[in-house]
Amino acid sequence: SVHYNAFKLHKLVTVIMEHIAINDILQSLARIPTIVTLVTDSWKGGQGMCYIRLYLTYWFYCTSLYLIAALTLSKALMVTYCTFTSRFWTARHGHVVCFALWSMCLIVSITPLVILGDNGSDSQIEYRIYNCEWRFSNPVWIWLRPIYSLVFYGRA
Repeated sequence: SVHYNAFKLHKLVTVIMEHIAINDILQSLARIPTIVTLVTDSWKGGQGMCYIRLYLTYWFYCTSLYLIAALTLSKALMVTYCTFTSRFWTARHGHVVCFALWSMCLIVSITPLVILGDNGSDSQIEYRIYNCEWRFSNPVWIWLRPIYSLVFYGRA
């Protein structure tokens, strides 16, 4: 039977892969305003949709990076310490780790909203790339931008 010849993935790896798949679907849905802008050649959502689009993009991007890192780290630990991980890491532990990663990235992505307020002065609709982007004009970006660079790109 084919069932017995297939390899079995660890529960932790399966859970992290499920979270990566959910993140990818949500990331695709967050691109809908960009597609609408491209088709209609105008931004239909206003400044509020621009903010929502910015925060969702940064949240899902950060989560994607850290979930892939968690998947890689978990597989490396399983190879290195095979008896420890097979007994300790369950699917529930995997969900807790993934929830922590989702929460951490949510906090990082809403930091500009809390610091900059909702006056709408630091985001703009960029028609060259049909997207909303930060203008980085507020003075608070002097210390916030290195944090974003470290979290989202791995370098300051």
